[in-house]
Amino acid sequence: LPITHKMLPIMFSGRGFSKAMTTKEAQAFVGDVQCVVNTLQDDKLFLEPPSTTPRAPTRSKHQHRETGSENLELMVRAH
Repeated sequence: LPITHKMLPIMFSGRGFSKAMTTKEAQAFVGDVQCVVNTLQDDKLFLEPPSTTPRAPTRSKHQHRETGSENLELMVRAH
């Protein structure tokens, strides 16, 4: 039997998540990949990890960085 690896949910701490939207209304993106919102509490947000590797937003040549590593952006919004 093939071994499958289940990745743990991604958890973010904050405030006011449940006041802003419900789990069904929430859309979350890590980099350029949309993630499923599993649980939304007032102070925590749990996401399914993306099935593909997210990419950081493309920077213009005026925003060039010296390092090769890019930070991924988390965006959560109500739809």
